[in-house]
Amino acid sequence: LNQSILLYTATGAIDPVRYMDIYEEGSEPMAIFTGFVSVTRYFIEGLTVQEQRCLPEQSGFTVQDTSANFPLDRVGSFTLAGLAQNDLSVVQKSCTGWYWAVGPALMVGIFLRVLAGGVLHVSGRSRQNKTSLLKQFQKDTKLWIKVVAYMLCLIALFFFAAWLIVRVRGETGILPEEEAAAEVNPTDFFEEFVSELP
Repeated sequence: LNQSILLYTATGAIDPVRYMDIYEEGSEPMAIFTGFVSVTRYFIEGLTVQEQRCLPEQSGFTVQDTSANFPLDRVGSFTLAGLAQNDLSVVQKSCTGWYWAVGPALMVGIFLRVLAGGVLHVSGRSRQNKTSLLKQFQKDTKLWIKVVAYMLCLIALFFFAAWLIVRVRGETGILPEEEAAAEVNPTDFFEEFVSELP
């Protein structure tokens, strides 16, 4: 019972591990732990984010391309909900889905399958009609190379999946105040309007 409670709470949906806690600065180990222990976290978060990302700007989840100096870290609805904090482009309105979590979920799945394949190969060898691992090492001197290559591959998969979990990507698309003022200059608009008059 305690194990199932730990797995359920590691999804980020309920306390003690919430999405806000996962994305807090300095909580990368917690994000990696929940990413590997409870991969359903990506599914739950992905469905929630892709639905809210399609809402209009007045909902607070998305902003217009012409938004200037919008403090997402204080008033953005995704920030207040604690969702999608590693994808800065989440505030750009889109009804085509949100796919940030596909990479981490895929790599965690590959890592777990490679790990499980190694465990299956090592455990219960007598029941699989195989010689013991010790005898196999004595008979095949190149087996050490295969084991080291397997371990290096496993370590590389782990670190690549962990990097995908904690990396921040994308851009908000929100213009700094100076750029927004230069882009929407009323005098330019007036001069353009006057030049088009007959």
